[in-house]
Amino acid sequence: EERKKEVASIKEEYESLMINPILGLDKYCGGCSWAGKTTCDGRVQFMQDTYKMSHVASKISAMEVATCKNQ
Repeated sequence: EERKKEVASIKEEYESLMINPILGLDKYCGGCSWAGKTTCDGRVQFMQDTYKMSHVASKISAMEVATCKNQ
């Protein structure tokens, strides 16, 4: 029961981050090319594996390259 509450809380936080207009995560394009080397999703995974960054922080970092954003 407590595990379900924890999961619900995390899901709620994730959803609020995804629609936050300041972060712009709703414009993230995972299948797009990141700097011509890999996909944006590939870059996110690299950042998580290499630097132990959170999923959201990795997406924000990848989005610094304009091709990872849908217009």
